[in-house]
Amino acid sequence: METALQALHQVAVKCCVDWCQPIEIPEPVSSGEREAGSTQVSQVSWGRRLRHLEDLHQVTHAELSIQQQVKNAEPGAIRFSRRGRQNMDNRTRVLILCTGNSARSQMAEGLLRHDGGDSFEVVSAGTKPTQVRPEAITVMRELGIDISSQRSKAVDEFGGRTFNYVITVCDNAKESCPIFPAKTKRIHWSIEDPAAVRGSEEQRLAAFRSIRDALRERLRGFVEDQTAE
Repeated sequence: METALQALHQVAVKCCVDWCQPIEIPEPVSSGEREAGSTQVSQVSWGRRLRHLEDLHQVTHAELSIQQQVKNAEPGAIRFSRRGRQNMDNRTRVLILCTGNSARSQMAEGLLRHDGGDSFEVVSAGTKPTQVRPEAITVMRELGIDISSQRSKAVDEFGGRTFNYVITVCDNAKESCPIFPAKTKRIHWSIEDPAAVRGSEEQRLAAFRSIRDALRERLRGFVEDQTAE
């Protein structure tokens, strides 16, 4: 509620400022004035000012409505918002590692974020990052999961972060995995690299689908184990 009120207040202030600001609109000038380089300015545009006034009225009405809801809210409702913030802080933090952070770990990141929901904070990285494979983006999109905005990241980027779990999905990453605090639990899954498959586009996509499905099965088990704890 407090955040919503702050946002509405900022909009209201902007509306007031815009109302008070002079709005300069060049008026048509004669050919002689144009040759002389002069311009006449008029402070009009009352239609725009009226729209700002209408916006201000709507914002003020909405702000008063929220204030009334806060005033009349039961104590339990107020505490619910506080619990929501606590739940965000108590998410299980997971780092998924592979060598290139291009295929397996990228798909695993997207899958866990999608299937685990708000209970997990998940990132992926690589010991030698490259770039996200287009085949990974394609097969994940088939599940309705968009990872096109994800990027390959070096594990060093997360050196100062604390994780509950570090999951390595390739043997090379397991061997060269950095040292994390003792309380961080390490899990290793030996998953084949679909990017190593050669052949036609359909053959490569089939390999990526197979690894995608294998990762999803393991991650669903991981989510169930965390939920049961």
